[in-house]
Amino acid sequence: LERLVQAKILPLDRVALSERGVSNDTLLTLMNLLKEKEMSNFLAIVHKSLYPYYKLYADAKGLISAEGFIKLCTDFGIFPDVVTKPRLNRIFFTIASICASEPLPSSSRLGREDVSAKTSAKIDDHLFIEAIALCAFEVPYKDPQPSNFEKILFLIERMSQAKGSEIVQKAHGRTRFPNGMQNDMLSLFKQHYPEMFALAPQRKKKNAFFQLLG
Repeated sequence: LERLVQAKILPLDRVALSERGVSNDTLLTLMNLLKEKEMSNFLAIVHKSLYPYYKLYADAKGLISAEGFIKLCTDFGIFPDVVTKPRLNRIFFTIASICASEPLPSSSRLGREDVSAKTSAKIDDHLFIEAIALCAFEVPYKDPQPSNFEKILFLIERMSQAKGSEIVQKAHGRTRFPNGMQNDMLSLFKQHYPEMFALAPQRKKKNAFFQLLG
């Protein structure tokens, strides 16, 4: 993804970015995110943790549409409680536009054919993880501000407490996924980053996430 952004997006000026329907601020956040080696390792764990859930909302090709993305965000407590729909759409279409063979139009320039292009836009599981990370950075927190790692983990904790986990579990008809991993979004984080949980045991409460918000 970083190579795609460098090759296809960075050479464009701000006007060209707008014409592609790309949010410049979102793009800069994404680029900064991809520069951190430790963040790349962290997002790899996010991918392993969320992929079993992602698959239920993806199509036969393993891609997710804007509609599927919003549905997943609704089921997992991101929308409307944490991130607004306009912001979710901005994140999704910015990422979709980065890898689209043809530029996706901005919302202000939509015609009939353009609406079809927006509707058909899809992202894969790796881009989905980038989208979730960007969603985490949209959340306003009280000072002192959490680190980027904590922001992502807080959002995943929120997702783990929402109805989506139960929906996916029922869809699979089991408490474990096919690869044997338990239906627990946080298990790998507890294994690899135990210190992040030891520092704030009070976050186990379901309403703890909202107590962190600004």
